[in-house]
Amino acid sequence: MALGLVIGCTSPEKEAQKLITKHLQETLNDWSSYESVSFGDLDSAYTSIYEDSIFQKNAITVQKYLELAKKYNTKADVYSDYPSLMSEALMYLAKAKLYIDSAKSYQDKGNSMIASFCPAFKGYSVTHTYRANNTIGAKVITKEIYTFNPEITEIVNIEQINED
Repeated sequence: MALGLVIGCTSPEKEAQKLITKHLQETLNDWSSYESVSFGDLDSAYTSIYEDSIFQKNAITVQKYLELAKKYNTKADVYSDYPSLMSEALMYLAKAKLYIDSAKSYQDKGNSMIASFCPAFKGYSVTHTYRANNTIGAKVITKEIYTFNPEITEIVNIEQINED
């Protein structure tokens, strides 16, 4: 009886590989051209501050404020070339400074979020490299990181790795 239980069970690595293979069968342009190159080790996956929607919105706000500051600094540079328009140049510099101060405030908030972030277990991940034909029939090598739920019953994320 115990032997039947052992044979019926598969390792977490094999479960992950089965899910990847099933996914590729359903999504590749030419499944018959698929060749596995390698599977990495199954590893624990944790949340990242960069996945947090509040952190992402904060980072976007920092970028917007920096772009506005740059815009007003550029305008100030143009106006400062003309002595009769120096007051406008100073007004644009003041606006740029306000945007820089705002960007710094949001940057500080982001840094605080990074410092206090505590990663949480979210499942497992494995890297898989394979060859397969692309849409024009050329064989290409693809390397991807697959992330699975904690039970390793479904793929929750796929990230392609570009090795440039």
